[in-house]
Parts: sequence; structure tokens; C-alpha cells
Amino acid sequence: MNDALLVVVIITALAFDFTNGFHDTANAVATSVSTRALSPRLAVLIASVANLAGAFVTTAVAKTVGKGIVDSNLITTETILAALLGAIAWNLLTWWFGLPSSSSHALIGGLVGAALAQSGSEGVLWHGLAHDVVIPGMRKPSHVRSNTAASDRDPLSPQLLAELKKHRWDREPSEWSQ
Repeated sequence: MNDALLVVVIITALAFDFTNGFHDTANAVATSVSTRALSPRLAVLIASVANLAGAFVTTAVAKTVGKGIVDSNLITTETILAALLGAIAWNLLTWWFGLPSSSSHALIGGLVGAALAQSGSEGVLWHGLAHDVVIPGMRKPSHVRSNTAASDRDPLSPQLLAELKKHRWDREPSEWSQ
């Protein structure tokens, strides 16, 4: 393994961690700030402390991403770099357009895409992807729970679909938040 490439991967992982922090923190504090329950400064402070504490308390997400999604025997340093770059690009795109998105799912998507590009369909463990990511996401995606009024409903319910139809999708992306 090339030491310079390893350093690039580590720096890219830190850059992903940074985008994960500002991306997911914004999603987490949006409700508290928009309802004026907390000031933006206090909400970000609480989210920062909680994110730091969470990194020391549990590794459940890292375990899900680290095993059972792609064949670890086929993964190379280049694959990890591609996955991180894809996840960073997705985080930045969704942040730019103000779209709710999960950085963990961005990383999983980047990893699956990189594994497909490198090894084809045998690089992805489809059963693990379906049972650890897709099916739980269809049951109750986190962005539906936290960012819509349909928090206690089935994410594919007629009520949610009616709410989505109320949005004006014919506007320019810069007008979406208005």
C-alpha cells in the first residue's frame, strides 16, 4: 500500500467527518432553532457536545458500514477514497440545495458505488444492504421522522404523499427554501 495514498485517505476521511458534522448538525438543530426553542448558538453547542459524546459511546453506525454492505476482501484503499469522495460530494450537494439527507447513508451509497465500480455486482453484499439499510429506511427514514409533520405515519402513506404534492416543484432550486 502506498503511504502517500493512505495519508490522502485519512485527510479525506477527516474532510468527510467535517462535512458530516455541519451537515447532520444542521438537520438535527433545525427544528429547535426554527421554533425558537433554542438559539442557534446554543443548539449548535448542544449538537457538538452530543456528536462528540456519541462518537465515544457507540460504534453501531461504523459497524454497519464496516461489515455486511460490501465484500471487505475486495475493498482497496482506492475504493475507500472513492467512497469518501462520493459521500463528500453528496453532502455538499444536499447542503447547497437545502435538502435533508443522512451523511451515513451518503457514505453507504459512496461505498456501494465504489464497490460496484471496482468489482461489479459481486463486490456488494446485496442481502446485507437490503436488510441493514434499505428495509429499515423504508420502515421509518430519519429525514421523514425529523423534518415533516408525518412523523408518526408510514413514510409512504397517502397523507405524506398529499403533503409532498403541496410543494411547488416548479421553482428554481434557489427558491426552494422560500
